[in-house]
Amino acid sequence: VMGVALLAGCISGKDRMPQKLWTITFPDGSPARPMEAKWAVSRIGAVSAAPPFDGVPITVFRADGSIARDPVHQFAAPPASLVKRVLAKAMEEDGRFGMTVPAHSAAPADATLEALVAEIALDASSGNSRYASVKIELSLVDTSKPVRRLLGKSRGEGRVNAASGNYTAAFSAAAANAVRQALNNIPVP
Repeated sequence: VMGVALLAGCISGKDRMPQKLWTITFPDGSPARPMEAKWAVSRIGAVSAAPPFDGVPITVFRADGSIARDPVHQFAAPPASLVKRVLAKAMEEDGRFGMTVPAHSAAPADATLEALVAEIALDASSGNSRYASVKIELSLVDTSKPVRRLLGKSRGEGRVNAASGNYTAAFSAAAANAVRQALNNIPVP
């Protein structure tokens, strides 16, 4: 009976540190001037995250050059799904993509925008400073014809000071900056 009580105490996790969950949202502010719509309907395609940035624990670049997963600070959902929401808002704000529909929509789309979260990490490699760092790679695909054709690729980076400890604000701003930069750099016919 004593062994069961001890085991129950170990499983209950009373000694574990409480987790802090952080999300990523599209920051409020003045939207960019919308550009002329190039497509009537665009689809938000696959959004994935490269390892080791695909997990919920926040990846940390340490001062000694190592990479770690923070056991306390975690994203509220996988980073790819959080960035996908930012991408959707940025596409609407951009204007060139017309009406945007999600990947699961049955609506036909003229173009599909796919994304890779190449990096999403807390950069603590420079001593006491902490930065939210996000790198995005976009691929624009013509889906208006039966044969899909790659129209262009681009990259964007966002780096925002996270010293305040408000990781939602820092990662949201970094993700929005990275996505906007990548959208601005994507070649549109």
